[in-house]
Formats: sequence, C-alpha cells, structure tokens
Amino acid sequence: MMSISTIKDKIKFLIHPTESNFRPNLLIKVIRLVSILIQRVLFVSGKTRWGNEFIQVQNPLCETEMNAGIDDVPTSLILRTGHGRLFWRATDTANLEVETNTWINSFSSSDVFYDVGANIGLYSLFAAKRKQCKVIAFEPDQFNSRYLHENMFLNGVNEFVQLIPLALGEHSESETLFLSGLSPGGALNHLGDKSPLLDADREVHKTTVPVISLNDAMNLFCLPQPTKLKIDVDGHEWAIIKDALTCLTKLNAICIELTDDNEEEVIVELEKHNFAIKVYGDFYHGKSRNLIFSK
Repeated sequence: MMSISTIKDKIKFLIHPTESNFRPNLLIKVIRLVSILIQRVLFVSGKTRWGNEFIQVQNPLCETEMNAGIDDVPTSLILRTGHGRLFWRATDTANLEVETNTWINSFSSSDVFYDVGANIGLYSLFAAKRKQCKVIAFEPDQFNSRYLHENMFLNGVNEFVQLIPLALGEHSESETLFLSGLSPGGALNHLGDKSPLLDADREVHKTTVPVISLNDAMNLFCLPQPTKLKIDVDGHEWAIIKDALTCLTKLNAICIELTDDNEEEVIVELEKHNFAIKVYGDFYHGKSRNLIFSK
C-alpha cells in the first residue's frame, strides 16, 4: 500500500512535468482542454472588452521561496506568471541549482553581479533582494526580458538591477538568434546556430539581434567592474568571456554552465587566469552542469 507521501509525490509529478523545456504531460493537456472550454462558455478572450477586463483582474502572480543552500531565512520572490512555463520556472527551478543559490548567498552588498543569460531574472532578483548588491542582467530574448523587467518592480529591486536586453558575444555585431520557442520562460536559445543541447529534429525560430562584446558593453554603458559573474547561455559561454578576462580586474568568482564538450578546455583556460574550480554542480538536465570558480 502506498504511503501518503508517495501519493503526494506522484500527484506532484503529474502536475509539474520534469521533462526539459516544459513539455506538457497528459494531465496538463487535460487542464488546457478544460480551460479552453471554460473560455468559450464565458466568452473570455482578448477580442472583447469583457474578456480583456476578466483577464486583467486575474493578475497572475506567483510567490516562490529561494531556500536551497540557505541556512537561515529564505528569500521570497514575486514573479509574473500567467503561462505554464513561467509557472514552472517560478515553482520548480527556484531551488533546482543548489550550488548557485549557495554561491549567491555568499555575496556581500559591495559585490557587482553580472547575470549573463538572466532569463526571467530569478538569480538577479535573488541577489538584489537578499544581498542588495548591484546586478547587471543581460537577456536578449525579449519574451523573457519583458518579464524580467516587470519582476524587478514587483520585488522592489529596480534600483539594484540594471537590465541590458542585448546578447553578449565575442564581437559587437548583428547576429542570428536561434530561439527554441516563442513563449516566455523559454531557454536553450543560441547565437549563430541552433543550440547543441536541443534535439536534432527540434524546430527553432530565427531572428536577428544586436550583439555586443563584454568589453564594449562595459565601456559603452559605463558599467562597474563585476566581482561575480554567472554565465548561462547554452553553448557559447567561453566565447563571451575569453577576450574579456584580462580586463575584468575585480572579478573573483565565476559560475559557468558547461557541457562535456567544452568543460575541460574552459577549466584549463580559467586556471591560466588564476581561477581554481571550487564546486561541480549536478547534471540537472543530463547534458550540462554549473562549475563555480574563484581566485
């Protein structure tokens, strides 16, 4: 006979699918079908004043707690949802990367944190709200940066977080951004070609975006030197930072997501710049993991 906790785990699994990039399971497909029926019965759509007013008063917000890796009071964040993937990010990913939470929890208010590939802003918000440090968040996918911008205000950290909705790259130029999907909260977007982390038959969408090198961004926007750098851009992390490292004179810690294909190379190169690896994260999605380096 199954225990109550086992039954709860099975129900949670049904409600929160664990497949990568939020592939809905049968239960969520049923929920969507019921929602469509309710929408049609109540005439709730964006085509009428009634529908728009109804949608507006729903005001879908989700409160989540960043607590993994924290040995005292957790940090509560308010995130804009209203979409399945956004809800999944708020509820399932806030405490997924324990080593990242622990690392950010070690920051001080004097740190300057560059969050490259910030998505909807979980880690930027966490650092700003918990440590009240300066955060520079880079996010080129405007499906995500729009929500990151609102989340800054929802959490009262808009004076701590500066959002730069541009892609970072090896050079300043225009480049093709390959999007894994056209919905907020998505990931596995990649500059120049399709992300190597996506399945070969996965359909992607292409758009041209402005790209700026890290050195040019710091000079053009008069950004403060980072002391902490988190970089998660699904495949071209090293291209972004390799030429900038000699100029990042105050940088003392890096959290970088890598795959088996480039992990050893990056470790060797960072060691040449006096960075030693301190933490190996888990392979949360089977193909990549976080490595944390410090001087």
